Amino acid sequence: MAKRYHKNKAKQIAKNHMDNLEDQIDKQRFVDASLAQKYLEMIRRLSRKFKIPVSRTIKRQYCKQCHILLTPGLNARVRLRDGKRVLYCYSCKNFTRTPYSKKKEN
Repeated sequence: MAKRYHKNKAKQIAKNHMDNLEDQIDKQRFVDASLAQKYLEMIRRLSRKFKIPVSRTIKRQYCKQCHILLTPGLNARVRLRDGKRVLYCYSCKNFTRTPYSKKKEN
């Protein structure tokens, strides 16, 4: 008899692996950028294969057009303007605008 493929179990394993890779990206970002880029590609591949959405923190760390890991000061520029965070990729010259809210002090 053939082994049964359990979708939910495979998705859970993939999600855990994606979380671990996300932690590794944070550790390797400034040490070895090419390794961090490889981890990002693995996360994107897993998310497409198992139809798992990529976390918001990872989505905002890479360029949607050229798919490179953005590091402010090295290959990206960040500006805060009119309630939006504008992220500019130096390699493909793409702008990404994401809203942000100012924290209120009590």
